[in-house]
Amino acid sequence: MDRIIVSGETAVVVSEMHADITAGGARKTLASRFGALASGRGTQAAARRAAQADPDGYAQSQLAELAPDPASLDTQAIAAAIRNGGLFATDILRAGLTHLASAITALFAAMGVRRFIIMGGLALAVGPPYASLLTEEIERLGCVGLTDAAGSRAA
Repeated sequence: MDRIIVSGETAVVVSEMHADITAGGARKTLASRFGALASGRGTQAAARRAAQADPDGYAQSQLAELAPDPASLDTQAIAAAIRNGGLFATDILRAGLTHLASAITALFAAMGVRRFIIMGGLALAVGPPYASLLTEEIERLGCVGLTDAAGSRAA
């Protein structure tokens, strides 16, 4: 994810290489590279680096069962491993989500944005675990009060 469009209390996060913030009718473009870390391609690159850095950990992971050669890793394998509870893949995603969570926390604190719509292939492929991991990271960063009208956690 590397594009955030903000209008009122809603932000839409999509996959492109910059952030457009629209507030009060004025549109501003902010340079951002968190998509290189929190997007599908960023997660894929991080997974390949992690596999090279920890070949034994990778070899014992669910991710290795889906892609024995780290060079063949793709986002479908990463998403499947996360959905199935694979810790190696989940830890990689969690590290990338720190950057997205930081952006969400900053927008909430600075502008009061309370609703975030997360779009992108990896987020959709991972499904509910993606939202849970992102919510956990937002809370870990100390963002409190980011809930929907019913009081449930929102991410």
